Amino acid sequence: MKSLHIIITVFFPALIFMGFSPNKRGENDKKVTVEINYQSLTPNKSINILWQDGLTALEALQKASRVTTYTNKQHVIVIAIDDEHSEKGQTAWYYEVNNKTADVLAIDKLLSAGDTVSWIHRADTCSNKVYP
Repeated sequence: MKSLHIIITVFFPALIFMGFSPNKRGENDKKVTVEINYQSLTPNKSINILWQDGLTALEALQKASRVTTYTNKQHVIVIAIDDEHSEKGQTAWYYEVNNKTADVLAIDKLLSAGDTVSWIHRADTCSNKVYP
């Protein structure tokens, strides 16, 4: 009985103090990580934002950084993140979710809690298909 008292009065408070609180469990499941790889002298960054139902890849990026988009009849394209601009035919912003290439535009890609969205500034392979 004395050992049970020691466990309750010493061991459990120590676990809670060290961060093993049951309330903290799953907190990362309510977040989305936005990673930005500038491919330049600008340091890459990784930002956790709060996830909410209906959050898209574009909205997550907009919560994490300054974003400029281009809109035509069918597309919303990210053309700049912070001060890193795309150059038509040269570079463009592309994204992945959980290390998988996106299959829809960022404005249409719904995220789940715990997802990681990675934005990469790299060689442009699509502008001749999207820009007028």
